[in-house]
Amino acid sequence: MTKAKERESKSEGAGASAEEVESLLTSAEIKSIRDELERERELRMRALADYDNYRKRVERERGAAERSGKRAIILALLDVMDDFDRALEHVSNHPTRWSKAYAPFTNGWRTNSKRKA
Repeated sequence: MTKAKERESKSEGAGASAEEVESLLTSAEIKSIRDELERERELRMRALADYDNYRKRVERERGAAERSGKRAIILALLDVMDDFDRALEHVSNHPTRWSKAYAPFTNGWRTNSKRKA
């Protein structure tokens, strides 16, 4: 145990005030304690900054993953829409009884396709 801690423990046991404890410590011990306190404060501030940077990085990565996922879905849906357009074109060129049954669907599809284009 250091001399400062021995003095502190004796003075705490006696119910000494902060001034009394400080008067028992040398200026070098006080400076050492203050330096240690400053180092701990800096470590705490760095930890908070690291956490903040981590949080921001995770948010950016989450946004990028979300955009990437949406892109993949949209590309897949575009393939399906192209297939539907080709099928509708085929139905228009070769009318059958089935094409008449699906006329409401094909008209609705064409209307929606024109709106979105």
